[in-house]
Amino acid sequence: MLACARARPAECLPLRDPMPSIPVPTLLRLLDAERLPLAGDWSHRAPWPGLHTVLLRRQLPAPGWQAPLFALPAPLIAGLPRAVPKRQQEFLLGRLAAHEALKAAGCPATQAWAGQAERRPVWPAGMTGSLSHTDSLVLAVAASTSTGVRSVGVDLESLAPDPEAVRAIEACFDEDERRGLAAGPHGLLAGFALKESLYKCLQPLVGGWIDFEDAWVRWSGDPSQPARLTLRKTLAPAFPAGHQLQGSVGFFEEHVVAAVAC
Repeated sequence: MLACARARPAECLPLRDPMPSIPVPTLLRLLDAERLPLAGDWSHRAPWPGLHTVLLRRQLPAPGWQAPLFALPAPLIAGLPRAVPKRQQEFLLGRLAAHEALKAAGCPATQAWAGQAERRPVWPAGMTGSLSHTDSLVLAVAASTSTGVRSVGVDLESLAPDPEAVRAIEACFDEDERRGLAAGPHGLLAGFALKESLYKCLQPLVGGWIDFEDAWVRWSGDPSQPARLTLRKTLAPAFPAGHQLQGSVGFFEEHVVAAVAC
């Protein structure tokens, strides 16, 4: 989702509340959402082991709709009663998608909940993951760090961004980057999604601020081929200037999805 405001890290205690008694399929129906099959899913082509993806399609809540806040552990819903219904639904669906992805990645069901810190998901010990959403889709990815994936970031973007979003996207690249990405269909949008994914992947590891210009992106426009992201400045000793990371891009449901892992 196009969002340039990025929260700084904060401490968060592990979530220890029990799993809700209402089954996840029932919760999805209450939340006007459905789980989508992942046939041909982009993550199957990604070069990282143990990556598990859950994709949900949602309907925007009707006026007067009230999210079933009673069904989730109290630490997950702090502040949500004051949120607008769309934000309530978005938040709860993200956490439910994360729950299912964490279980698929081997996390016990009673521990497979992402906590929160300053609007960031905080993953259970030994697990990593990422969330993204648009008005119609919610995506969660999770993996066990025992597979060698230290951190992962994902981003979803609509293939029809509004004019303000287009201007923001174009401002994220230098001329050489823009020229290379524009050669492929939806290349600039994919490049933006890759930079958002890079931020989500690296920020938990390095802390501090990561700007769009801190990494240079190259992608051929072919979803079967990986993207390359090169750091332009040193973010931490393990991530010096010149360090390269690999990204993955795919298209479905009129969206581009990108992922970066390390």
